[in-house]
Amino acid sequence: MQLFDTADCYGPEISERLIAEALYPYDDDVVIATKGGRIALGDEHWRETGRPEQLREACEGSLQRLRLDTIGLYQLNAIDPDVPVEESLGALVDLREEGKIRSIGVCNVDVAELGRSRAVTAIASVQDHYDLLTRANEPVLEACGDDRIAFFAWFFPDPGEAAPSGSAVERVAAARGATKRQVMLAWLIAHAPAIVPLPGAPDVETYEEYLEAFAIDLTADERALLG
Repeated sequence: MQLFDTADCYGPEISERLIAEALYPYDDDVVIATKGGRIALGDEHWRETGRPEQLREACEGSLQRLRLDTIGLYQLNAIDPDVPVEESLGALVDLREEGKIRSIGVCNVDVAELGRSRAVTAIASVQDHYDLLTRANEPVLEACGDDRIAFFAWFFPDPGEAAPSGSAVERVAAARGATKRQVMLAWLIAHAPAIVPLPGAPDVETYEEYLEAFAIDLTADERALLG
């Protein structure tokens, strides 16, 4: 399976259009995951938009841009503080019953919010920031592992921050003949079975660098050193 994760607010709308231009018609093993429920305001600021009518409009727009009849995985990008999550997810359930989405995921939730979400419908995935340095969402990851829910861990490894001179990351990278970013990604891949890593790649060279990390099988001693 090839998973491509995007969102209507990336660009906004540009990422979905680019995916369709590059991949349509889609191979049978391609799964497109996209998100609705957030509006990009610029300068890394966002506004949650979880009203049912807004989510329906967002999903319809994604279907058109992605040239799909059914979106494989549609994710609620964030919980709107002004709209009960039950209402937001209820709209996605309706869209699933209409055949417009196949599976439902949530993003940026804590354990309690995940529980409320699962009381509404089956949740296929959770997406949030998680990496070697940022592990505040460990309880959510553990809950996903217990209940066989995929945890999409997005991150932008910064070797300068993660690996000062003499750090564990630097030592493992030197021993392996790898880059620090590759070691950080290898750690994430090995950390928990539920994790699906979503590393940010600003260019083709970084993407290719990440691909090589999948061949790094960290030893138990290396994982213990990295923590």
